[in-house]
Amino acid sequence: MRCRTEPYGTAVRTARSGTLGRLVGRVAMNETTKAMPRYYFHVRLAGKRYDDLEGSEMRDDETALAEARISARELSADRLRRGITTDEAAFEVEDADGTVIGTIPFPRTMA
Repeated sequence: MRCRTEPYGTAVRTARSGTLGRLVGRVAMNETTKAMPRYYFHVRLAGKRYDDLEGSEMRDDETALAEARISARELSADRLRRGITTDEAAFEVEDADGTVIGTIPFPRTMA
């Protein structure tokens, strides 16, 4: 996943390469009958949207939304450790057709 700018860039790639990413990868290798759909995890922060230009393959909508929830928690915890608040931050999860399938707000933190 690449973001145009880096408000979360490196942290998002790190969070999304964790346990769920490995599990999704194993499922992908076992399902050789068809390609998995691609989802984009855009970050909305203070009224601006930072686009995920690469996206990730996920099994289905529910898996993509679960990944966004996990990543939002991990990124909020990381920002809290660094003394940065996450008010008004959210993932907009979009499918390959450009349809937003869900918005996952980051847990609020206070620095």
